[in-house]
Amino acid sequence: MQLEKIRELFGGKAEVEKAYGWNIWLAHKWAERMRSRGLWGLRLEKRPQSPPPRPVNPYVAEHVEFLENFDGAVKAEAEGSADRNLLELLYATWQLQSWRLAVLTFLVEDLDKRLVALEPLPGDGISGYHLTEEGFRYMGYGPDVELASKVAPDARLYKALSACEMREGVDVLLLIDKAMWFHDVARE
Repeated sequence: MQLEKIRELFGGKAEVEKAYGWNIWLAHKWAERMRSRGLWGLRLEKRPQSPPPRPVNPYVAEHVEFLENFDGAVKAEAEGSADRNLLELLYATWQLQSWRLAVLTFLVEDLDKRLVALEPLPGDGISGYHLTEEGFRYMGYGPDVELASKVAPDARLYKALSACEMREGVDVLLLIDKAMWFHDVARE
């Protein structure tokens, strides 16, 4: 039911397939760059001949624009011109994607707002702000929560490297695009 709502939000099956097409198109491009540098040995099947059509749904179009920005970062890294600022800007762009907030809203819409939601690595705090505005009790932890604490002042944020360091109970764990940022996924 929720997946169907999310698909509708993103403009239906055709728009979601356009986003998927862009993922495939750029994955081939990145694999070729990495293969040329000896960093990738796998070959992807069925390389598209041209980029897919651009989506018109604003959420899906925003996702494609992010992918294109990521493509620019991959190119800069291949040329040796990527730096930490470029990567942090890309991560900040990811954090501010409005479609992420739309998905977050749909994922929590049926939850009791008395529950405590925990989000590891709150980043810029936009999820915390959004959830506290919706009436949820929100907790977040990460090695640096200074920005998040300014963006989401009503959230409970802890400077910690792991949930294992926290002593408070939670009811819901939010792992939207988080697992790849953990130092030790299994431990978390």
